[in-house]
Amino acid sequence: MDDVESAEVECRQDGIHLTRHTPSPLLITGQIITPLNKVRDLGVIIDSELCMDAQTRNVAHSCFHQLRQLRSVRKSLPTDARCTVAVAFIASHVDYCNGLLYSVSAAVIRQLQMVMNAASQFVVGAGKFQHITPVLCDVLHWLPVRQSILYKVAATAFDCILGTGPADFKQSDLLTWEVISVHCF
Repeated sequence: MDDVESAEVECRQDGIHLTRHTPSPLLITGQIITPLNKVRDLGVIIDSELCMDAQTRNVAHSCFHQLRQLRSVRKSLPTDARCTVAVAFIASHVDYCNGLLYSVSAAVIRQLQMVMNAASQFVVGAGKFQHITPVLCDVLHWLPVRQSILYKVAATAFDCILGTGPADFKQSDLLTWEVISVHCF
């Protein structure tokens, strides 16, 4: 059976995806290998469609759990301590490996943005229905999730251009950059 014939069209709000229900086993050096739909590597769940739904659901679930635990001590902490706790437990978890989320759908980003909004509400003591975006940007100086992802990817690309990026990118034949000059104005 052809891959196209064995695929089923699944409709979602963010578009149409082809999903294979039964991955065909591979024979590699005499061993039968059955592909998985999801794998975990360095704490990041990567699914077969690379849409990162499982990863963002996992991050959102664990962050909301942390926020529920922290709400019991919220009134006994000053604002700067609440900010430190929110960055340590929530923002760092959302930012971990977020460069992998560069081209995911808006629905996936929205899940993580809701986590960051809830964390900022925890820090400043804002109400559930209070507009939180100005607090997130102006008071806490946190970037929205989409801009945080773009910043991380752009900073990594800039480091690669300068030759100060990750070692894997420095020695790659795919990334050959010639920097003529860098001007600071």
